[in-house]
Amino acid sequence: MSRAHTVVDSKSTLRSAKGKHAFDSVFRALDRVDALRTLREAWTSDGPSQIDLTGTIGSLPACGLAKLYQQCPRPTLVVLSEPDDASHWHDDLNHLIGPEHVVRFHSWEILPYEFRHPGPESIGRRLEALW
Repeated sequence: MSRAHTVVDSKSTLRSAKGKHAFDSVFRALDRVDALRTLREAWTSDGPSQIDLTGTIGSLPACGLAKLYQQCPRPTLVVLSEPDDASHWHDDLNHLIGPEHVVRFHSWEILPYEFRHPGPESIGRRLEALW
């Protein structure tokens, strides 16, 4: 079982030609969701916080995270158990807040019981994400 992570690290600048964010209508709709208000409180609290989005489906959690991130940018780590889920989150966040603000921390691409070292490409991608 491998793990993949997506890191969001600075203020977004994804804008349409009219100067509005391309997903403004989605973000306005999220303002009407009661659960997002609870998440916003945890997000804006002083110090580190853990927000559990288990049980949400589709791109809704990534949209909610992007909305919170745009209101109050802060370093964020998203931990997912499946590489496919990490890929979907990475793609969603790239579109919502911009690819210059999202980095994927790739898995080792080897199983724990395999007696070999990860390839240089795998090591390079992980180091690049940490840089």
